[in-house]
Amino acid sequence: MFQKYLALFSKQNLLEKAFRRTVKMIEFDREMFEASVQVLRHSDESDMPFDIYEKDKALNKYEREVRRNVLTHLAVVGKGDIVAGLTLVSIVIDVERIGDYTKNIADLARDHPKRLEAGRHEKALAEIENKITERFTGFAKIVLVSALLLKK
Repeated sequence: MFQKYLALFSKQNLLEKAFRRTVKMIEFDREMFEASVQVLRHSDESDMPFDIYEKDKALNKYEREVRRNVLTHLAVVGKGDIVAGLTLVSIVIDVERIGDYTKNIADLARDHPKRLEAGRHEKALAEIENKITERFTGFAKIVLVSALLLKK
């Protein structure tokens, strides 16, 4: 009976689930960022393609889930994965915060009546927006590679 209980909370279940959920959170952040920038900078409409507040609620829920899974894993399995677990908890807090920032961009888009133009800074701002979008993909890959390394 105890072995079944221990298997339920094994590395393959909780810690890997936490890594997968973190990647999902990063994907949500990317979707929210791209939609917010599209509405704010490339559209005269303030309609988002989805409810950004619902995505933000999901991010908040996922953050709590990741933290709970990591801490439960560490409590049951032991301190062997403590660095990875605590690093993931720290990362997931930042990932959730990015969602808050993208929600702020969406709020600005909703409150701004027309497409926001950056004047002489337009090119630089567009480059920054593109780099941020690219970094979401890179960040998700780093989290996935970290999860794979833990399996070894």
